[in-house]
Order: sequence, then structure tokens, then C-alpha cells
Amino acid sequence: AGMGSRRLWIAANVALLAVAIPVAIEGAERLRDLRFVPIEAWRQSAAVADAVSSAPTPVHVTYRASQFAAYLDDPGRMVDAFDADLFGRGGLVVVDSSFRETKRFTGADIAPGAIDVIVPQRRGERQIVSFVPQDAGFIAEASGAKAADLAPLNDGDPATAWTARNGKPLSITPSGACDRLIVFGARTGFTDGLDVRAGTPGDRNSADDRTFRYDQLAVVDLTGLAPGPILLAPRDGSPRLSVAEVWCTPPAPQGPS
Repeated sequence: AGMGSRRLWIAANVALLAVAIPVAIEGAERLRDLRFVPIEAWRQSAAVADAVSSAPTPVHVTYRASQFAAYLDDPGRMVDAFDADLFGRGGLVVVDSSFRETKRFTGADIAPGAIDVIVPQRRGERQIVSFVPQDAGFIAEASGAKAADLAPLNDGDPATAWTARNGKPLSITPSGACDRLIVFGARTGFTDGLDVRAGTPGDRNSADDRTFRYDQLAVVDLTGLAPGPILLAPRDGSPRLSVAEVWCTPPAPQGPS
């Protein structure tokens, strides 16, 4: 009898563990999501706005602008009014933080080629940072790729993309005066496995310390960097490089001092 009871006790505990372990894992996953997705993502959306633009380019925020401004490098560039023409010319960044609205801001509805960067948050699911990148021109090169193959990189349509056939890098050389290189990946998590390097052909140095990364968006600060190509490549074990759009953005025009 004692042996039978012990077997029943062991079987009951095994069954309990079989139920408890998946529940614990699911609970840990939910806890992790709560920890890393903020209630309101002001810091994250301000970081994206600062990465893709700088003073004096104005920023318009649709809701609770003062909370966003607390995280912006230069709160003085905040503006109250939305200007569709200015937005379409690349002269305005829009942050849709109106989580109560059923119709959210979509940059492409206003201007072709606009980019919408989704910033997840728990309240209303997301903020949206929208901008129209300007391009001073660049030369793109990749092993085994013809110019026509690389055309999606600057066709103004983030829905099209160039995907590498191998693990070779994509070389981007600015052909005009630029202060940043903006790269928009064709998939979520694009920047997680992205390696960015700069320098002479024989001495490629990591440009991680001057690269802003956020999901599909990578922005390389080119200020003070010697002219030359920037190499984009997948890190070991990462998926093949798949890039939707690239821009070498000219410095924002400065007003009279």
C-alpha cells in the first residue's frame, strides 16, 4: 500500500509540474513584455525624432506635447500647428501620440515616400513618428548586384526592397553633403543583426558608436566622418540583408543667427 501511495504521489506531482511550468513560462513572458513596453513611450519616440532630424527642423506632436518635449534634445523646435506642405517637403516631423483616436496619422496619406516608425507602448498600442527623408544622393554597390537590382533602395516606396543573395555587405557612398545616413529595413528587427562599418577600404572600423538603432530604422551620424563608403552587413547568424530604403540626408538649413 505504501509503495502504491508513493507512486500516486509522484504521478500527481509530475502532472502538477507539467501544468505549472508552461504557466510559469507564459507568466514570465508577459512580465518581460510589461517591463520593456512602456505605458507611454515618450522617451523612445523623442529618441527617434532626434535621430532622423535636428534643429531647426520643427516637430509637431498631436497629444501631450509637453511630455514629449521633456525628452527632445531641443524642445524649442516643437510647433503647435501641422503644416502638410512643410511635412511633404521633409521640413516637419510628426509624432502621432493620440492613442484615443481610431484613425491614426499615416505619413504616406499626406506625402509619397513618407516613413512611419512605429513605437510600441501599452496605452493605445503605439506612437508613430512620421517624416519625409531628404536625399542628397548616394552610390550603392553590392557584390553580384547590378544598378537595376539596387533601384528599390531609393524608389521612394518602403514596400519594395533589395535583398542580398549572400552575406556580402552593401556599400553606400554619399555623393553630396550629408550629415546622416538613414536606412530603413524591410522587416521588423532589421537592426538587431546589422553590422555598420566605416573607413578606408583596408581599415573598416565599427560605426556602432555613431549608429542609432530602432527596430527597422538605423541612422548613422556622418558628422566629422571622413568621406567614404559605409558598409552594411548582416552579423554572423543573422538573416540576409534586406533593405527597403536608404537616404543620405543633407544638413538642415540654418536660419539667421
